[in-house]
Amino acid sequence: MTQAPTSDSEERVAVNIPAQLAARITRRLATSDFKSLDEYVSFVLDQVLTELEGNQPGSGKSAENVFSKEDQALVEQRLRDLGYM
Repeated sequence: MTQAPTSDSEERVAVNIPAQLAARITRRLATSDFKSLDEYVSFVLDQVLTELEGNQPGSGKSAENVFSKEDQALVEQRLRDLGYM
């Protein structure tokens, strides 16, 4: 498998995945807009890495910081009003 390029000149790197996983992905290709196993895997890895990199300490996008302080206060007040807190 190779990395799906974003341009014609982008360098590619081979990656090995288990055959069973490749077969599962290949089955999903029929119901997706992806043209190849490489394209699908590259997209998924990019999405996962983008999410993980966005959740790094200091990025301001941690799982604990999904809402602004004002939004969190509103949610907490609503939960108190409903008797959950």
